[in-house]
Amino acid sequence: MLTLRGYQQECVDSILHYFMEGNKGNPLVATPCGTGKSLILAGAITQFMRMFPGQRFIAGTHVKELIIQDYNKLVQYWPTAPVGIYSAGLKQKDVAHDIIIGGIQSMVKVAHAFGWRDIFFIDEAHLLSPNDASMYQVFIAILKEINPNLKVVGLTASPYRMGQGMLTDAGLFTDICIDLTGLEPFNRFIEEGFLSPLVARPTDIKLDITGIHISNGDYVQGELTRAMDEQHVLEPALKEDVALFLLERRKCGLVFLNSNKHVNEAAEILNGMGLPTVPVHNGLSTKERDRNIKAWTNSEVAFATSQNMLTTGVDCPQLDFISDLAATVSTGRHVQKYGRGTRLFDWYKLSPDEQAAKPNLFGYVKKNCRAMDHVGNVANLGPINDPVIPKRKGDKGGVAPIKICETEKLVPPAMGCGGYNHTSVRYCDECGAEFAFKPKVYGSGGTEEIIRGTAIPESIAPQIETFDVNAAHYSRQEVKGGKAMLKATYQCGLRSFSELKGFEHGGFAGKIARDWWRMRSTLEPPVTIDEALLLNASLSKPKTIDVNVNSKFGDIVGYGW
Repeated sequence: MLTLRGYQQECVDSILHYFMEGNKGNPLVATPCGTGKSLILAGAITQFMRMFPGQRFIAGTHVKELIIQDYNKLVQYWPTAPVGIYSAGLKQKDVAHDIIIGGIQSMVKVAHAFGWRDIFFIDEAHLLSPNDASMYQVFIAILKEINPNLKVVGLTASPYRMGQGMLTDAGLFTDICIDLTGLEPFNRFIEEGFLSPLVARPTDIKLDITGIHISNGDYVQGELTRAMDEQHVLEPALKEDVALFLLERRKCGLVFLNSNKHVNEAAEILNGMGLPTVPVHNGLSTKERDRNIKAWTNSEVAFATSQNMLTTGVDCPQLDFISDLAATVSTGRHVQKYGRGTRLFDWYKLSPDEQAAKPNLFGYVKKNCRAMDHVGNVANLGPINDPVIPKRKGDKGGVAPIKICETEKLVPPAMGCGGYNHTSVRYCDECGAEFAFKPKVYGSGGTEEIIRGTAIPESIAPQIETFDVNAAHYSRQEVKGGKAMLKATYQCGLRSFSELKGFEHGGFAGKIARDWWRMRSTLEPPVTIDEALLLNASLSKPKTIDVNVNSKFGDIVGYGW
């Protein structure tokens, strides 16, 4: 039986308090991708039914994967829940249970059949259009014919919509009863280990979108497709991605593209480079698309390529590499895309059945997700924990606050860090260096050169070798212009290799250091280097280390225990 995390209970309580305080509107719950909206939905329905027996609920979403996910979480949280499913795609058409979870495309055709409902929950509420003729609005209007006092509760990771601004600016939703998507709460999720960090940086290969027109709220797809072909971007960008994917020993990749044509071409290119890849787009049959998604989520293949189909409704927590070749002006789409990579993955915490289904991930613990932005979405739309909020039609848009780290990396590959950061942070999320210099702030991607890229020259293509570790030594490493770090040195016969960990750093660098410590010790992670040196006797020594011997300093990329 599942239990709610503290913040999930906080979300449930916020919905209850909203109505118990006498509010008459339709509230939103905003939480980042990967924080468990399905369980929040389950908790809210369960608590409402226990407090107010006899009420009837319905929950709608847009894809069958989310229907299954929402249903499973509810019955895991409340095993005896009176719940049914209405979905043509799942071949289930229950209208009688007190709780119905279904697909809006199917339910809108038989809306009267569901009878009296007290609350309609919408998962992925940012998809609700203010247009009265849209499926959700038609469905709600019919439910209100039966119950004029029907309330609608939305759950979303992006409480805004192109052309509308905030979802509460116009349309159905009236209030946000809790918002955990802002900078401070989002970073708290990462610090507390509920979300995986995203590490993004400029790329050498970029698509120039100058002159691309906007229609129906986004770039014209045909023009983007022609620009990609005319600028010969696709294959060089994928080569840049693959070099870093292999160098960083990533396990699961996802490439976003703007057209089915390029989804298929990208899959062919990646397969030709020796990385098994499946395409996912609406031009495939449902059976083939489901088969490809399953192969990807079970890590039977290395990559999936997709055109706007893996942004919601698919749970692939091991995803640790995103390549963005799909330019957009939609903040919501931007946040949803990169939100695929914020889920945590720890093979050791899976059930035996889940471990058996993912043999290629044996022993893998995800540290972060690499994001390769070839089209300027991060620079134009901002980091996903503080994006540019879309404006209403006619309003002037905002700019993305981006600070880019120029610090030379202390560990290989020896190049400029180039990490994207929010302008408010003191330490680089990518390398942990302190921002002692005056930051360069970019309002948009445009055509301006952004510091240094990440293309990996052939001369330092990864060459991984495994070494037996004879001994491990720990010392203090002073860093010019920054905080000291713990230096771990592994003696491997006549050779030695080192790595640096920043326990005194904030942000992602500090979290990485603490995770590194927890893999080796049962003691709580230290907060200073001096404390780490006092406690280093508690650290277990890895039996082997995997080293990229073709990097300047010998990059340690894995451990054997």
